[in-house]
Amino acid sequence: MPFFEHEAFIWLSAISALIALFGVIYHWIGLHLIREFCQHEAELQPLLTKGEKKEWPRISVFKPLYGDIPLLKEALETLLNQDYPYFEIIFGVHDAKDPAVKVVEALQQAYPTQEIKIVISPTKKGMNQKVINLGHIQKRATSDIFVIADADIHVPPYWLKYIIQALQTPKTALVTAPYAGISAHAVNPWQSFSRLGINSSFLPGVLVSRYLGRQDCFGATMALTRQKLEELGGFEALESYVADDAKLANTVRKTDENVALLPALTLTSVTENSFQKLIQHELRWGRTTKSVQPIAYAASILQFSLVWSALALLFHPSWLFLTFFFFCLFSRWINVLCSENLLIPKEIQAKSELGKLCYAASLLPIIFLREWMGALVILISFLGSKVHWAGHILFARSIRKKPPVFQDEVE
Repeated sequence: MPFFEHEAFIWLSAISALIALFGVIYHWIGLHLIREFCQHEAELQPLLTKGEKKEWPRISVFKPLYGDIPLLKEALETLLNQDYPYFEIIFGVHDAKDPAVKVVEALQQAYPTQEIKIVISPTKKGMNQKVINLGHIQKRATSDIFVIADADIHVPPYWLKYIIQALQTPKTALVTAPYAGISAHAVNPWQSFSRLGINSSFLPGVLVSRYLGRQDCFGATMALTRQKLEELGGFEALESYVADDAKLANTVRKTDENVALLPALTLTSVTENSFQKLIQHELRWGRTTKSVQPIAYAASILQFSLVWSALALLFHPSWLFLTFFFFCLFSRWINVLCSENLLIPKEIQAKSELGKLCYAASLLPIIFLREWMGALVILISFLGSKVHWAGHILFARSIRKKPPVFQDEVE
């Protein structure tokens, strides 16, 4: 009797199929929440330009930089073109020779009326270099409202206004924002893998978690007052953590205050141009997430319907499970196409019908492989804690342990 005719394999196949069905339902719920989020943002935006004239407080925007990453200039220009009256931008680098400095200097000439500062901060062995950078940036800040944004984040024109409105909500101590991914290069398979991981897995997960009551913080956008930061221990309290955003949110929640999610989507540049960089980025994200919420991260493997439907077919090859696998593949394909259409700016989407068709067809194998890679990354993340980040090798450990991170070596 073939192995797959054994009762145990039939049960394994049935269980895998049920998990796959859960993944299908989960992703359609995620897509529904993405659509609602985008519609809500579109409805709110006109309200920021109507009504009574409002006094907007001055803001200090912190921008830690590392290298001249693709689309850096374009990302920074979205900040410089904010529809907001009073704000300064303070860029921080660890080396005066960092190529990002030239990009900032060019922007200073292009935007002479915008208040821009550059801070050169030394590194500190054994610590989160981004947080060290932020600590030095803070010393040059002249306002009492701090907005922290990653270098690769593209923000909508009313981003700062959204942040102020959220911060002024009672019991809100920290503000963050969700993000989608855009590829730095149109034809790059590694960036497509990374972008799909953000747009069709990470972002739906963020919105589902928020719907269920979680209040996570994402380091791509963080905003709080100077007073609140000092009450929480300042940047010094975050220096030893790879997951500085999660540690900050955890500290805020302990004070019985809220972490608000902006009703505005930001975009992050997806820049991985090789398999090695893609895996390093995926493992950094995976092991950092595992250090914060290991059970939820492990459970996220249940979302990969193509993995589970393939296992169902493997455990019990039959026309029924083959049909079910193709149903899951078709469902995931349509789901991803819909989310990409909602999230990717129209100006960079394919214009011709042929281009759209070719793009849609190219996604099929990427979606299947992306799900298997996502599942494998989760499994591998639990086999260690080493992560590669900005030229350093760190160890991401639980935010409840001390020291949670130390520097192993400089790459």
